[in-house]
Amino acid sequence: MFKKSVEAKSHQRLSGADRKKLKRTLRERFPRASDLDFDALLPPKVEITLSKFQNRVLVYSVEGGLPMFFDIDGRGTDIFPTVFALWKVPDLLPSFMLKGGEVSRFVIGGADLMFPGISIPSEGLPSFLSGEPWAIKVPGNPAPIAVGSTTMSSTEAVKAGLRGKALRITHYYRDLLWQV
Repeated sequence: MFKKSVEAKSHQRLSGADRKKLKRTLRERFPRASDLDFDALLPPKVEITLSKFQNRVLVYSVEGGLPMFFDIDGRGTDIFPTVFALWKVPDLLPSFMLKGGEVSRFVIGGADLMFPGISIPSEGLPSFLSGEPWAIKVPGNPAPIAVGSTTMSSTEAVKAGLRGKALRITHYYRDLLWQV
């Protein structure tokens, strides 16, 4: 998503009504998060800026310039937290644990996550649906390094023998969103 440099078309501050609408949308999209989590990500008295890009992506940043959320289609249906946001609230999204550090260099390079690179817990593959937002973590580090959406459900993945693409990466550590 942020592999190529893209210029922002416009920047605007969110009004109070737009802030409330954003928080309502985020609560629906991320039911695991508490009100305290959202206050940590989007503090009540801090200005929130909306940046619109030519590729229809919307980026929501807090005062100081750190992007916290981005909307892929600009309609509010595909909102993802940034890696910055996941560092503040690591459990905002469910996450896949990589098998080791050697897989992380491919993810940080912009490659999608494949099932053979995921460390499957002893209790089995967690349940998920296709298109859900998930994060990626490396062993020994609680902070996620990437975020994306699942390409198939857990039942489809098991039927496929845990082969193929698990997660379509939308944002990763040190991509061009870091320069926004």
